[in-house]
Amino acid sequence: MLDIRRTEKWGEPPIQTIDLFDFSVLHLSSTERLLYKTLNRSKEAKDLLEREMNHTLRSLSVYFNPHAEGNIRRMAMEGKSTALASSAISYNFKDNRRSLQELADRTLVVIPFLLSSKGESGTMKTYRKKNLKLCFWSIFPLFRNIIGAVVNDRDREQALRILPFSRVIKIPEVTVTGMCGLPMAALLQIRREMLINTTMRDSFDFIYYTEGDQVLFARKLPDIFSYLTTHQYTALSPHRLVVPSELVLQSFGRNLAEMINIGGSHSRFSCCLDTSSLAVTRVHWKPISSPSATVIKIFGVPVVAGNGNFFTQEYRVCNISHRVNHCPKNVNSATFLMYDEDPPIFIKAIQEKLYVNDMNGGLTKYIH
Repeated sequence: MLDIRRTEKWGEPPIQTIDLFDFSVLHLSSTERLLYKTLNRSKEAKDLLEREMNHTLRSLSVYFNPHAEGNIRRMAMEGKSTALASSAISYNFKDNRRSLQELADRTLVVIPFLLSSKGESGTMKTYRKKNLKLCFWSIFPLFRNIIGAVVNDRDREQALRILPFSRVIKIPEVTVTGMCGLPMAALLQIRREMLINTTMRDSFDFIYYTEGDQVLFARKLPDIFSYLTTHQYTALSPHRLVVPSELVLQSFGRNLAEMINIGGSHSRFSCCLDTSSLAVTRVHWKPISSPSATVIKIFGVPVVAGNGNFFTQEYRVCNISHRVNHCPKNVNSATFLMYDEDPPIFIKAIQEKLYVNDMNGGLTKYIH
């Protein structure tokens, strides 16, 4: 998350949760890019890529769609703690706390995306609309104030036709040759609007920035909001998880039977990242070809359970447990930010040498 607040105090580095399932996103374009790296450019390869991509997107659409969100929201409004298969956000209401929905209603979501223009990553336009829909429906069951950011009128009109955005803004200063500047330009535009528009500024306490190919799943959100309120110059960055297709996993020699299938009930599991002195190095990262690089099946698709280096395909994996555990607390206080109750526990992402991508996204407290 890029901190959009202009103050003399630059704040603390971004943080991440130690338990992977507390705050993560599925990085959908990683599926396509890994397939490109695995396959050649033949006609057969193109057909394989299309088959694998469509299978991945269809699997995810079972969990992230406009029809599933009605039941999720109804149960949330009734104050029930849910772990519905159709819900990527585990709701948790606690006594003497602002309701989660109230906190969510004071959160502004910003999603920059390209539908018709060529981007920097080389991903095909074919899948961008589907990715955006999955991203949107992973957020919308709880967060209703969603602003899109585009570079042309065509994308703006198309987005408003297919999804119930609060509004979609066009960033005029971003040109075809500078598409990589859209995320930063979108955040700056929102910042300008908040400085000018006092009604808008007073309506929101938090900002969640993401991208159109990132599917959110999270839990313990009241605790996360509470932490960000206390640490007002902190941004929480999600774990951005790689989604390799089964074909890609097989190309790395992985046995698909080794995948741990957790379905859509991530709220019933834990996956704790290491907290030893090794955490500040990468010597223990595992290549994707290693059985030690844990692969889970979540929301119907394979996901490598941990932070990764996409180019080398090496991962800092977490230890998965078939029940919700309290992640270890034997950590160096200079490296970790400890929460004052049980999980979620937070880790300083940059100091951890995880180096959060500038496009990773994140949630932060907006200072009025």
